Amino acid sequence: MFQNVHHAEDWEQAFSDLHSRILNCNPADLRALIAISHPSLRLFLQNTKTPKSDLIEKVYLIYSEFFKHQLSSSDSLLPIEVLDDLSVLLFNVSSDKELIRPWSALSEECCLAIVSALHPLFKYASHECCVRIYSRALLPLLSHICSTLLEMGEHCSWRTVRKKSLEVLQSMLLPDALKSVVHNRCQNALRVCVCQLFPGICQTLYRIITGDRKVGSSVKVAGLDTLAIVIAVLFKSLSKPDGYDNSVEADSSARLFSHKWYESTLYHLNQIVAEITDSLLHAQLELDFDGTNQLGLASVRCLSRILIECSEVLETDSGISLRNTVIGALINIASQNFRSCAENPVSSSSLARNFLDQYINASCQGLKAVGRPVIPNSLSGNLVIRKITIDTLFKHVASLPRYLLNSLDETLLQKRLRSIQGYLSVLDAEGLLVLATCRDFTHRLCASLADFLLFNMTAIELFTDPRESEASNSPQSVAVPISDWNKVKPCHLFPKSFESFRDPKTLALIQLIAERIAAEEKTIDIFLDTCRDIMLQGSDRLISSLLLITAGLAGYLSNESVEWDQRRRDNLRILGVYFNTELLQTLTPEFDLRERQPEPTSNSSVTVWNSLAHIVSKSSRVPLSEPFSEPATQKHPSTKEMKANTLYTSLLLELYCTGSQLYRIAPNISNLPSEPSEDFIHLGLLPCASLAAQTGLVGQTASRCLVQVAVNCGYSDTNEMITKNADFLISAITLELHRIILLAPVETATTCLPPDLLLSLQSSCRAMSILFQYANMEILPLLRPMVKQVLACLDITYEHQTGLFLPALKNLVITCRKWNDAAHNPTSVVSKSKRGETSNGLENMFAAVLANTNQLILETRRNHCFLACTGDTRSSHNKTDGSPNPKEEDNGASPEDEADACEDDQRIYPDQLHIVEEIMLRCIHLLAANEPRLRNLSMDILIEGCQTLSDESELLLPLVHKIWGSLVGRFRDKHAIVVEKAFQLLTALSNVAGEFIRARASSDIIPPLVNFLNRGASVSSSATDSYRHLTAYRVQHDLLEKIGLFCLELGLASESLKSVVQMLARYLEEGQPVGLQEASIQSVKILWRLDPGLIWSTFISAVKEERRAEIFTERLKNGFCAPQFWSFSADAHLNISAKLLKPLLSGLLEPNDSDPSNQ
Repeated sequence: MFQNVHHAEDWEQAFSDLHSRILNCNPADLRALIAISHPSLRLFLQNTKTPKSDLIEKVYLIYSEFFKHQLSSSDSLLPIEVLDDLSVLLFNVSSDKELIRPWSALSEECCLAIVSALHPLFKYASHECCVRIYSRALLPLLSHICSTLLEMGEHCSWRTVRKKSLEVLQSMLLPDALKSVVHNRCQNALRVCVCQLFPGICQTLYRIITGDRKVGSSVKVAGLDTLAIVIAVLFKSLSKPDGYDNSVEADSSARLFSHKWYESTLYHLNQIVAEITDSLLHAQLELDFDGTNQLGLASVRCLSRILIECSEVLETDSGISLRNTVIGALINIASQNFRSCAENPVSSSSLARNFLDQYINASCQGLKAVGRPVIPNSLSGNLVIRKITIDTLFKHVASLPRYLLNSLDETLLQKRLRSIQGYLSVLDAEGLLVLATCRDFTHRLCASLADFLLFNMTAIELFTDPRESEASNSPQSVAVPISDWNKVKPCHLFPKSFESFRDPKTLALIQLIAERIAAEEKTIDIFLDTCRDIMLQGSDRLISSLLLITAGLAGYLSNESVEWDQRRRDNLRILGVYFNTELLQTLTPEFDLRERQPEPTSNSSVTVWNSLAHIVSKSSRVPLSEPFSEPATQKHPSTKEMKANTLYTSLLLELYCTGSQLYRIAPNISNLPSEPSEDFIHLGLLPCASLAAQTGLVGQTASRCLVQVAVNCGYSDTNEMITKNADFLISAITLELHRIILLAPVETATTCLPPDLLLSLQSSCRAMSILFQYANMEILPLLRPMVKQVLACLDITYEHQTGLFLPALKNLVITCRKWNDAAHNPTSVVSKSKRGETSNGLENMFAAVLANTNQLILETRRNHCFLACTGDTRSSHNKTDGSPNPKEEDNGASPEDEADACEDDQRIYPDQLHIVEEIMLRCIHLLAANEPRLRNLSMDILIEGCQTLSDESELLLPLVHKIWGSLVGRFRDKHAIVVEKAFQLLTALSNVAGEFIRARASSDIIPPLVNFLNRGASVSSSATDSYRHLTAYRVQHDLLEKIGLFCLELGLASESLKSVVQMLARYLEEGQPVGLQEASIQSVKILWRLDPGLIWSTFISAVKEERRAEIFTERLKNGFCAPQFWSFSADAHLNISAKLLKPLLSGLLEPNDSDPSNQ
């Protein structure tokens, strides 16, 4: 066949013919055919210096088919000759092209054919062949083949070639002939050979497994399997191979299989295995191990094989470190996805658990196990596993500080934290106690975690959009997922930003570690004491340690092995230390009230450190370190200090909210208290309510906390929780106010309250505000004594602390208004008809007439009663109000009617109306307060009060008389916002007492109001574009827009309107802001309905004579014929914009029906 072959084309044809014959012949003929063709094939390979990959590929495809049929077992020389020919081929190629890797000169297909031929060669090699191959004489040849296979597995571009090369190496190190039958001679030769090749194989496999992530996982899987085989073959026993004599070695340390050799080799092997497992677990494998992850399964197979087949070596002093490393890696993998391992029994974590289970059973044969051991309970019971776990945890914790660098990949940190959490999940209660009692480890772990949780202060926002706050405080926004309903998890009530990481998963992992180490009854106090020590070591760790405490509490409350009642008592004890009312008052981030107080003579400034050290030392079971010394606090705290106090207070609220989740999973036990959550709610309801009344981040967090606590404690919403516990809140607030009254200095007019009383007063007033906002009418009988106490305290602290009471009183008046509307809820026949209760149109008309008639009769009876029962005082009020005297108009009223009227007047008013009346009387005096803010708050309360008493004229009219004098003075105020609020109060009074206001508005209100707007017109006429962003502009715009409607509702006469129209004309001048001009035009259109002639004459007189022809055309002049229009003085002329005035007058003369102002 090869006799006449001289050219490459002939060789190619000959190889193709030979390959086709091999595929079609039987085994007997195949053996004869390969015996004939083998010399020619060898001759071709040995003489090839210029490689032709396609020809070489065909040669090895022929050998591959031959070795696949296992026909080489009868000839032990053929495999050796094939290996020798391959070595010669590679040498010739490297000599010709001077290549470092001669196989790289061949094509990828050719390399694949070579490794495909070598795989069955080693796999099916006979016993005699193996003895020859692994002999010392052929060690250089085997070393050359081995290095070539390793180079292909590491550097070849084809993944298939790389994987196949490593599989050939596996067959070379462990052929099938040595798997089933024990051949001591062959195994000894193999161990000696592998011992020589071991350093190079381990280094190359290390690079393959831990190399570039782009390398396919199948190649790494093959590398792990190869590494396991190499280690298993070499360290399967401690005995020296039979017939091996190393006495020729001069240096005893270089002798193979000696004690020093084992010690040195196992030491370096331990380092390689540790680096490989660390790279796999923390750099390459994903955070979860599942059945589809072949790399994770290969890791378990590799580690398991080492632990089983090398057990004799691993139990020696030299091999203990390697054993601990292997078991530690298996524990790490076994701890992944602990809760879901039963759902996926083929995952790498399940495989690792099963193997560790078997390993424990094998190591504890003397113990009688009841049933099948369960991971991790049986795992934790093993002292060896526990020691390895703890030692590994020490190493992982020691490596955490290097991950603080922002340049590192955050996923690496997550995987390291996942490993720590996995090791902790393996330990049982006793193991955790052993670990926690090592205070150095616990302190280092907590300190490292606290360093990761340092907040990014620049990203913290103290104030956010109020609309977002309202949306986030709804029960839907804090709803707990159904899957977490029976679990206790750390609450997150506000967004967080950290310096060391951004991914929320990292925070979750850190808190999982804290949950696990504090989960047991005997470890919770050790963990909390350690966190307290860390809190007092520096300002940076104060806030972050509180996050760890919250997570630790959640972990302990989730431990179902501890009785629920015991967890409840511990929960109250822990929260009693950390969620302390005095501490929360101290950390209140609102500093504006403090800044207004004069500095006390003594140093009474309280910092976080002093309060915290005092509170923590009360219940600490271990000696605490000295508090971190901070510099003296400044009078005006910096933004960083405000953010620190805000964060700490918000985290305390999260701690309280986390503790409330225990009552969501409360069992139905008969010996529990009837209201198990009552003590818990009373512990934190008052400070939570106080903080919820604040603005900014603290207020939002406290509001969400109240919503979540209410749901966790079994209430439908916050309203129900506060109503059910209103007696506690009212009692606490009343006692606190009484204490303030008793302890307040006598000279309150000149001396401010002491800091402790001021903090108590702030907290009480804020809590009152939330109580009034959320409570319903059931608490009304309890409010009258409390209101009296509040007003008494207001009198005592009037000079400096009035602003604390007014927001709460405003909420109370608003709530009383709601209660009053709900109590009466008058449903007229007209409203019923609108809801569809009547369908006949005629009946609707008669119903409306009947309703109006009843309303008229009711007002008439009130007027009669007003005169008959109150005497001269109310009669004079009524006369002043401008209403007719019933005695003068209806002298024929019957005595029965008068008696009915008097009886109606003497009725008892509801408590909510008396409360509103008392508050309004107190706020009338505050209309003349020094601070504009207090004047505005007082007028806000009066507005709400007037609307509440709108149907009770007997209570309202005396109050209106008292309000009037101070209200008139407010229109002369120098602050624009006060004038604006005074106008709003005036509008409210006109709605409820229109006759009274109408008689006095033209003389008392209109002049100062017009003067105020005239002064503003002179300022706005020369202002820049930025003027529209000022408060003065907003006040002017609102007053100009509403003054026309106000005059229309009061029906003012022409004499009173004249100054108003002239003022409006000034805002139509050129140079006035566009917004003010539009507001003035809107009021002019409304006033046109009252007196068109006045408006016409005013604008004509305001325009210069030379411009009248331009603006007032003949068509406009014909609208009014009054010759006196032209006789005004030139002093009243204004520079009114013709572009505005001309279309305005045209529109008024020809009104558009679609314009709502003209209808």
